Parts: sequence; structure tokens; C-alpha cells
Amino acid sequence: MTANCKIYVAIFFSVKFIRIILPVVTRWNSVVMCMQTVVRIAPALKKLREQELAYFEGLIPSDKQLDSFEQMVNPLLMIKQSSEQLEAEKKPTIHLVLPQLLKLSTISRSSKFQKSSTTTRAVVEAFQIALSTKVKDQGRGYQAVRFANVLHPYYKGSLLDVLEKSYYDQTIAEIKELFPEVNPETQVIAMKQSISSLES
Repeated sequence: MTANCKIYVAIFFSVKFIRIILPVVTRWNSVVMCMQTVVRIAPALKKLREQELAYFEGLIPSDKQLDSFEQMVNPLLMIKQSSEQLEAEKKPTIHLVLPQLLKLSTISRSSKFQKSSTTTRAVVEAFQIALSTKVKDQGRGYQAVRFANVLHPYYKGSLLDVLEKSYYDQTIAEIKELFPEVNPETQVIAMKQSISSLES
């Protein structure tokens, strides 16, 4: 879009020009960032379409498509936020893995999701199926992740006892088996050392 066109859009439609971020295969979360910008300028896009300007013919999404974008942004933002939190530098993440995976694995269970468009439901359900094939039982199938949840000062192992299968008793038994006949304080220290070795 030329500079003159940007000025025209900004003045005529009383909106701040926002550059639409293009989705790139090698750039994480670029699809959701693209959709976010489209949703933000949706009112201006609709006005442009109403003017029937030849320059924009066939380039502007329909109202139905814009509504679908808006509905799809919310679950995609959840995925974006989780991925950013888990890939953050200089930040320990093992204790965050289970909460984030459970959040992503249960998006489709919310009442708000049930009212989403067919496209949004299809995208989220496909994502969750792909996630379940790569990650065992929302991450609870991995001992280091379970230990980290037990040690988490807020969760204290509570996320091991949700959904269809409980891992809490199994995890406590594993801890006792790994560290027999030690006092609780020594046991916690030993667990932390064990998690560090599992991560490395």
C-alpha cells in the first residue's frame, strides 16, 4: 500500500493506519498476529468495501470472514501466549509446562468455544488432536513434569488429579521409591536435583 493510500485511509476513515503483519512459515505466531491486525482494522475495511473502490476489489474479507477471524483470534492467542511463556529466555519453564499444556488441551471444553464458528472449532480441534499425539496425557505422562507440579508452590500436585486419568498417587509413589527413608526437607532437595538431571 502506497504512502498516499495510507494517508487516504487514515483521514477518510478516521483510523490509525496499522500495517498488517504477513504470516511467515518461519516466524512463530505470525498467523495470529496477522489475524489480530485484520480484526483491529475491520471497521475501516468494511467502510472501504462499501465505497466499492476498484483498488480494493477482491482484497477485503467479507463480514462473515471477518467475524470468523475475530472468533479464531482468542484461541490462537492462548496458543501464542503459551508458546511465548514456554520459550522465554532466562526463565525456568519446567513448572509451567503442565499448566500451559492443560490449558491448551481443554480450550474446546469452554462454553464460549461451543458458540464459535465451524471454522474456529475445526482449527482448535485439529490443534488439540495434533497436540495429544505429540504430548502424552497433557504432559502428565512425563515424570519430570509431574515432579515439577508437585514442587510448584501454588499447584502442589493438584494438576495431576484432573481430567480422566489421575497421576497424583502414582507420582507420590515414584517420589517415595526414589527417595526412601529420608526426611521431608532432604527429600525436596533430592527431588529438585533429580528434576535437574532429567532436564539435562
